[in-house]
Amino acid sequence: SGTTKDQSGPSSKKRRMQEKPDRKKLNILMENTFSILDNLRTMPTDESEIDAFWIGHPVPEMIKEKYNNKKDNSGTQDLNGSILPSDDEEGEEYHDDDNAKNEPIKNDTKIPIVLRLHEHKRVFSECWLSLLKLPMTLDSYKKILLIMHKKIIPHMLQPLLLMDFLTDSYNAGGVVSLLALNGLFTLIHEHNLDYPDFYKKLYGLFDRNLMHVKYRSRFFRLVDLFLASTHLPVQLIAAFIKRMSRLSLTSPPHGIVILIPMIYNLMKRHPGCMQLIHRSNTNNHGIVSESNDPYNFDEKDPMESGAINSSLWEIKTLQDHYYPNVATLAKIFEEQFTKPSYNLEDFLDHTYKTIFETEIKRSTKRMNNKNSNNKSPALAFEKPKYLFPFYTNNINNNDDMWKMWEF
Repeated sequence: SGTTKDQSGPSSKKRRMQEKPDRKKLNILMENTFSILDNLRTMPTDESEIDAFWIGHPVPEMIKEKYNNKKDNSGTQDLNGSILPSDDEEGEEYHDDDNAKNEPIKNDTKIPIVLRLHEHKRVFSECWLSLLKLPMTLDSYKKILLIMHKKIIPHMLQPLLLMDFLTDSYNAGGVVSLLALNGLFTLIHEHNLDYPDFYKKLYGLFDRNLMHVKYRSRFFRLVDLFLASTHLPVQLIAAFIKRMSRLSLTSPPHGIVILIPMIYNLMKRHPGCMQLIHRSNTNNHGIVSESNDPYNFDEKDPMESGAINSSLWEIKTLQDHYYPNVATLAKIFEEQFTKPSYNLEDFLDHTYKTIFETEIKRSTKRMNNKNSNNKSPALAFEKPKYLFPFYTNNINNNDDMWKMWEF
């Protein structure tokens, strides 16, 4: 016969399901879907906020009820308690359906799905959970983690469904782990997620690359929040303090000016860690070094690192740092702890560029100040007589050419 085979049969669908999807098309789908979801700026938090529609209101009677509740004596109630519109309300703009003007509102009126907050959250959750299953680029991964705690979790019907995604991100390491911190802590703090290895993983994020990442400021803001509780064990806080002090030895100046105030604030908040600055880990020759330090930097478990038995000899080393601001900050530990805690926001945004610009402006200001007694910095032990001092031994006193290069 001339009939063709139906291409939409079960075998054809099964064949299409077995075909590997095009990775490029999936990336385009993911990018477009993320762009749409990210632009949702007016997600309702209460059913009363669901009041704007592209077409007419799905239940015009609800508009009349809302309008009448705002006016005194604007309508009367029938024996069943339903609100009836008054005569002077007919023809108002809030009536979307002329046939429903004079109809009483029934108490058993079923609320449409579009007016239910639960349904909005359900669809929102399904969209995000489906999106997170798609393969995504690293840039998209970072963008999603950046908005997770503000735009996604508050509107999820069951936020704990994001647990697997966030824990996998937290265990990934690097920048991804830093960005997953905020969302994971939100689940722990606000939705009672049990994640016992949270501080152990957080401790592992303090490595030598930390002070060079883009999201360094965001990370330390969160760390200050995570370690704020006074109920945390002293051994745990001591491990974080010791690890930060060890990292300060290899960190750039703009990273050290974050670590020292953070250490100072932690010691003010947890007085049990004061023993770290009163103990001296010296060998038989009175020398402090990493070799005779009981702290194990390579230990992944902060409770087993031995930090509580160590000392902050690294801070003593920083007191001779070449950058004056670092040396001044490090000397604060030799004074009594009467100074208020530092405001970390004053240190988080420092970079090589900001430090360089500060020093350049300071030098320019000093040189432009005529009343200042400060002299220009010395460039040599003694002032040379000629521009080319290497050849001065062969100069003839009668040679007029060399007199041209004399200072």
